[in-house]
Amino acid sequence: MEPTNKDLKSMELKSMELKSMELNSTDRVHIIGIGGAGMSALATILHQRGYFVTGSDLKASAIIEKLVALGIEVNIGHDVENIQGADVVAYSSAVRESNPELKGARESGKKVMDRASLLTELCKGLKVITISGTHGKTTTTSMMSLALVGAGLDPTFVVGGELNEVGSGARSGSSEFMVVEADESDGTHLRIPSYLAILTNVEPDHLDYYGSLENLEIAFSRYIAGSTMPAIVCADDGGAMKVAAGAPFLSYGFSPKADFRIDELELFEDGSRFSLFRDDKRLVQLRLAIPGRHNVLNASGVLAASSTLGLSMEAVAVALSRFTGVARRFQPKGSFNSAPFYDDYAHLPSEISVTLQSARQVGGGRRVVAVFQPHRYSRTKELAYQLGKALAGSDFAVVADVYSAGEAAIPGISGLAVAEAAREFLGDDRVLYQPSRSELAKSVARIVRPNDLVVTLGAGDITALFWEIKEFQSAKE
Repeated sequence: MEPTNKDLKSMELKSMELKSMELNSTDRVHIIGIGGAGMSALATILHQRGYFVTGSDLKASAIIEKLVALGIEVNIGHDVENIQGADVVAYSSAVRESNPELKGARESGKKVMDRASLLTELCKGLKVITISGTHGKTTTTSMMSLALVGAGLDPTFVVGGELNEVGSGARSGSSEFMVVEADESDGTHLRIPSYLAILTNVEPDHLDYYGSLENLEIAFSRYIAGSTMPAIVCADDGGAMKVAAGAPFLSYGFSPKADFRIDELELFEDGSRFSLFRDDKRLVQLRLAIPGRHNVLNASGVLAASSTLGLSMEAVAVALSRFTGVARRFQPKGSFNSAPFYDDYAHLPSEISVTLQSARQVGGGRRVVAVFQPHRYSRTKELAYQLGKALAGSDFAVVADVYSAGEAAIPGISGLAVAEAAREFLGDDRVLYQPSRSELAKSVARIVRPNDLVVTLGAGDITALFWEIKEFQSAKE
């Protein structure tokens, strides 16, 4: 489906460099914001392919430590001197035009690539399996990468998180296949050539970029239509099925109308077991080691894609049975006051709901405490009520203030709106709003009872809360 309004065309122009750039095998590449999950993954692949790579970021991190261990030179702080000697300067969407390194690269006539352009260059000559959707991308991409490995192939992959089995979100492989998490937030998913596209779901998000739900849906329709092979689409998601209409695709899910149908489902505290059918034929039975109905869907999408590619279903099932998750996807962190802590990237209403369902499944009757940090002012403005309603899946909700992610504050918008919505469903005595980030650890430590199950939720720095609570407790002792 082609764009039908000027807004989408304008959006696409804004997302692309003014002139096409190509990467030569002898280029020295400097990456601005190399410590981010997306850019660090590309840096890793470039390094493994023999490019000379340098980078810079505002602060040190565990990701940067890993890059340095690979032999990549990383400077902390942005300075035009950092780009000296580089032929190509690449940057993420989080980098502003005022960045001294980006300005210097443009003024000096160096090749300049945004992340999507660099990623597209790395895809050249390969059969690219792309995974896109509002949520579930990282887990599904990780599973797809492991499926190919399990089938005896050596894929290149780029994932938005770390695979527990591999210890990295990226690798340059030797086979003709590449697996890419295709981010829709800035239109990247439309710029990557898809040999096989997988679509997990479509819900309203990133409307600050797209301008309207209609534009978002048009973009996803084009993503599906761009797949060389018939796309793999979740039959249980109305938004995904809507955008796939009119293009060749195969569906997967619990729906009896799905081409690849899930049946014989058993859910356990530590995972699940299910079978996948094509028509009336059982293709494979799988035992997953991670909990949640949503992960059954993610795995089924990968099994459907694997079947379409002609891979050994038994080999893929063995690989997926060993999958233990991705960093920040219901990731165990440890325990405090005999209460296990889990951390999850969930920051949209549906993501929060399924994560809390997993917490119930794992908790076995424990009180579930959700600690949620809203992400971006624009998203909080649009979804405050839905976010609060989603937190009703917990027994007690703590709401922090908004993590801006570099976005300017919107007057009158804060985490309070989410907390007030949650109170409609949980009651005043089961919701706490803590606007002070520095006081959050202390507040949560007071609330947690022995044998609670605590889940930290959000795409910001909430992931550090468990360790902040441990430090707070150590200081008291």
